[in-house]
Amino acid sequence: MKNVKIVVDSSTGWTKKEAKESGFFYLPLCINDIFENKSYLDDGESITKSQILEYLKDSRLITSQSSVGSIIEVMNSFSENNTVVFVVIPKKISNLYFTIKNLISNKNLKNFFVIDNSFVSAPLIYCLKYIKKYMENFESVEEIQYFFDYVNKKNSVFFAVNDIRYLKNGGRINWGVAKIISSLNIVPVLEMKNGEIVKKGVCKNINSFVQKYVISKIKRSDSVIFISSYNEDDSLVLNTKKRIKDKLPNIQIIFFSLPNTIMIHTGPKMIGFWIPRKIKIVDVF
Repeated sequence: MKNVKIVVDSSTGWTKKEAKESGFFYLPLCINDIFENKSYLDDGESITKSQILEYLKDSRLITSQSSVGSIIEVMNSFSENNTVVFVVIPKKISNLYFTIKNLISNKNLKNFFVIDNSFVSAPLIYCLKYIKKYMENFESVEEIQYFFDYVNKKNSVFFAVNDIRYLKNGGRINWGVAKIISSLNIVPVLEMKNGEIVKKGVCKNINSFVQKYVISKIKRSDSVIFISSYNEDDSLVLNTKKRIKDKLPNIQIIFFSLPNTIMIHTGPKMIGFWIPRKIKIVDVF
């Protein structure tokens, strides 16, 4: 395929600058401050991660899809000679996919498409980088969709939440379950699969989570592990990296920032792992 333009949103964890540097167009998701009745329409540009962390203490932030005006503005920036492909946050997490699809249909835009994507952060960025690098090998948007479907079928991401206050405040778990988890001092485990985040189980602590869902699943000593969290220098990430390296010294660990729109619901003390399956990593990262 030639003259293909790919539009991504902030569920990648990228800022607008980072997306542009990687060769992609950008559509930010929205962050809303319910105390001030204020919307940040440019996720990560006019509100910083440190501000988000501060506001999360009061449970004052919620997220929403990109505004229709922002979507149309991005659409209008392309010519009829472009094939424009939107790759956005999974449709089971946000309605953005359906909004874009409806706009394409209502405006009868024959050269615009939206991909049914199932991931955020590291696996999503992998898919984007792979398609960008090997675009000439794809003959149609349908083949791009097939590639996303293949990665989704073979892969999933596991998360551990080391502080459940944010899940509780955001309504992701009810107060009764939160009270039990807190009293037992255990760590909830979530899995991202097929475009949604579901409860997978619990572990005694982060170390047991890493052993069960990461170290025990490594098939080769030279494998690659992707970690997603709020801050690469956070003690949770640093200690986890050390534990993995102590067990698997030849393993390659690549860090990706957790998207703001996910962190608002889970808090900064969530850490995610993706161990790629049945795909090539070396020539993409």
